[in-house]
Amino acid sequence: MATTAAIVQMRTDDEIRNDVVHELRWDPKLGSKDIAVDVKDGVVTLSGFVSSFWQRRAAEKTVKRLRGCEALRMTLELSSSGSEQTRRSHAMRFTNWTNTRAYRARTSPQP
Repeated sequence: MATTAAIVQMRTDDEIRNDVVHELRWDPKLGSKDIAVDVKDGVVTLSGFVSSFWQRRAAEKTVKRLRGCEALRMTLELSSSGSEQTRRSHAMRFTNWTNTRAYRARTSPQP
């Protein structure tokens, strides 16, 4: 019985960075002008500013789906545009949303 070995082609940091920049630029939920991208050994670092927690989450999801991204480090900050009350409201909704997702993941039946 003959077996075939899968050939794994590693992607360079520059290739991964170019893909991340391209995806962030074309994601309609993001204004990626204020997001810097750095890649080292497959670990993607996003830094800069976003205007909402929803944009932060969109950036996270965009990067995590790309081939070659081994890990993601995010140092994105909420920009100072907008009122403090708006930022608190976004923070509360984002926290509730992530807590709900984590709860559902823990309580969902395993296949």
